[in-house]
Amino acid sequence: MFIYSGRVATALANAPRAAIAAAAALALWLVVEFVAIWPDHLSYFNQFAGGSRGGVAWLDDSNVDWGQGFLELRTYLRENSLHDYRLCNFGYFNPTYYGTGGELVWLDALVQPQPPGTLIMSSHCVARVRGWLQEKYGDGPQNWIAHVEPKTIVGHAYWVYEIPAGEPRH
Repeated sequence: MFIYSGRVATALANAPRAAIAAAAALALWLVVEFVAIWPDHLSYFNQFAGGSRGGVAWLDDSNVDWGQGFLELRTYLRENSLHDYRLCNFGYFNPTYYGTGGELVWLDALVQPQPPGTLIMSSHCVARVRGWLQEKYGDGPQNWIAHVEPKTIVGHAYWVYEIPAGEPRH
């Protein structure tokens, strides 16, 4: 990357002002994106990949989820007085160590239509469930995650869904 950057800088030395301005704008854009994702740099994906929300469409497992974001999740839960929720997280550690709890949900349970209430899923769980449901049901009504937008994404890592009552159960 440094060698490539050096070659670009050398090429820009004799380039027209418009090319230099364009390169500077692109570099500034990269810096702004980097600062905007702070402190959650593992969740960074560029705009071509869909940003931090789009990364789960491209990667899964420890590429997007190392259990980061639990401190932000704890703060979110406290600020919103959430006590009754279901949680799917990546890894085998006990989330209560971070002051979070809820009912733990395993990935295989998320392939079913979900009961009403708050469901919080880490990025790995979102990526895996999206893939499984898309493969099995396409965009049909059984693919619940395709039809429910997250209420928020906490710490660029925990997707909070409010599953409405009255959804069809298949």
